[in-house]
Amino acid sequence: MSAGPITITIDRLTFEGLAAAQANVAGQAFIIEFRYLLEKRGIPSALENWTRKTHVVVDGFEAKSGDRPESVGRDVARAMYWGIERGEAKGPQDA
Repeated sequence: MSAGPITITIDRLTFEGLAAAQANVAGQAFIIEFRYLLEKRGIPSALENWTRKTHVVVDGFEAKSGDRPESVGRDVARAMYWGIERGEAKGPQDA
């Protein structure tokens, strides 16, 4: 049995230290990569039972000086996806 469609809303995605134009590019790369991971790998198992808002913080991620905004966005998407998969995301039941 396959799951129905899901909606993921990201209220705020912040790339501290990037200029506005670079942050916009990083954000677009994030969306493309996160969508790709969801399509390729599926919904992280940690999210399967969550029906309310989930708060995810990708903590400790640092881009290196000179990293392209596209790379930063993709790396943050991967860190977020795998953090959720490992159960590091905090849902309302964890609060």
